[in-house]
Amino acid sequence: MNWSAISAISDTLAAIGVIASIAYLAIQVKSNTASMQLAARQSVANEFKASARLMAEHSKQLIVGMNDYPNVAFNIRNDFSCVLTDIAMSFQSCQAAYQAGSLPIDIYDSYLHFTASLLGSNPGGQRYWSEFKSVYIPIMVDALDHRIAQGDLADIRQLPQYNFEWDHQNDLRTPN
Repeated sequence: MNWSAISAISDTLAAIGVIASIAYLAIQVKSNTASMQLAARQSVANEFKASARLMAEHSKQLIVGMNDYPNVAFNIRNDFSCVLTDIAMSFQSCQAAYQAGSLPIDIYDSYLHFTASLLGSNPGGQRYWSEFKSVYIPIMVDALDHRIAQGDLADIRQLPQYNFEWDHQNDLRTPN
């Protein structure tokens, strides 16, 4: 066997090794991307679940605030603002995951719609958003403003858990 034959066999084996390495890396990248997307989905879902618990915990303040913010007692105004700030920050995380490519558009759109509905479908949410949007990152504000301007938002006050009036004197709920 001559040296050129050995060199050709060696080059062929090296090429096969490079192709195998690239294929292996492609599989690893695809697996890692899927893991990152799953982690991003779970993180966003966890943040919004925590926001939902906060909304439930402060349902009275949320209902009163959606209708009368900022013309409410300090504690109601404060709790209402805290709930909306929490939801806006949760959406900001959602948007960051979407921009990084680890959250699909349909999931992003559903959270965008929910957040825009909370901020744009009721007088209190609208007032809060006009007062506080300057503290959020511009790309988030633009996305929410654009979605609110599109209209066709769900009125959060019509959801069963928020569709009642408070008897302020007795602190009781009465269904609408």
